Amino acid sequence: MIDKIDSVVNAIGGFLYQPYIVPLFLIVAGLYFTIRTGLIQFRLFGESIHVVAEKPKEKGSISSFGALMVSTASRVGTGNIVGVSSAMLPPSDVLPLAWLSSRSGSVSGTGG
Repeated sequence: MIDKIDSVVNAIGGFLYQPYIVPLFLIVAGLYFTIRTGLIQFRLFGESIHVVAEKPKEKGSISSFGALMVSTASRVGTGNIVGVSSAMLPPSDVLPLAWLSSRSGSVSGTGG
């Protein structure tokens, strides 16, 4: 049973990870959902800016922009933590590359 599942997953993975298949799939899916939702990201762009820019109604409450930033940080931060920690699991050839990129990132982030 496991061998069948493994062969199906490998067949799907072998097809999807050919050059240009994943980007093509993402573009087609993006166009489909854009048309299906009636260009919602363009129609409501001004409304989204208006909502994010509005001030809090009560003193001491969090603004819409603050809520957006916290939400974005929690999603991006969690993904980065999980991605880096799983990439550094043994047996991984990524560890030396992660060390190099962290050093170059820390140097460019501090300006020196």
